[in-house]
Amino acid sequence: MYDKYSCLRVETTVNDPREFKVYRDVRHKDGTISRRRVPMGKSISNLYRYAEISKASNRRFLDAMQDIVPSKSLEELA
Repeated sequence: MYDKYSCLRVETTVNDPREFKVYRDVRHKDGTISRRRVPMGKSISNLYRYAEISKASNRRFLDAMQDIVPSKSLEELA
């Protein structure tokens, strides 16, 4: 979370995309193809999945932040 031009922004960075799964056609050694959930790579073909993951993460963060009640006002902190 950071402030940019008086607008609070929330961003998510995915450092290790292999932690997440994506549906993809998998080619087996015998030549058959099946559709499976495999670890996500760092290619641009997974951009839609990066967006889904980041949006869900940001939403969970903002939902948790709305329940926080500050103990002091901004005037008291200054």
